[in-house]
Amino acid sequence: MDNPGIVKRIKEVTNVFDITELSRLFGLSDNAVRNWGKKNNNVNVLTVLKYFEKHHPDINVHWLITGDGKKFMTDVDVKSPQDRRYEDIGRMVELVYKRLVEG
Repeated sequence: MDNPGIVKRIKEVTNVFDITELSRLFGLSDNAVRNWGKKNNNVNVLTVLKYFEKHHPDINVHWLITGDGKKFMTDVDVKSPQDRRYEDIGRMVELVYKRLVEG
């Protein structure tokens, strides 16, 4: 896992660069957050995901963890299962209509 990259992206999104402030955001000790930047110490991904889900739902957590893709969810084509069902129903209605009209 690219710990320094994750920490850099967390700081970028939260606009918080001080270890003590980051620690407060995530409810962790200064040492725990300071160790995130070290190669052999993994970022507590679950804590980070919970924080961003609650406070920054517009952030693409895949980008946050991996650095891949778009930063904001508004830039990502995400459709709910309900949206997909409506699209499927719409396509079926169109097909039935075509068959009725065209014979």
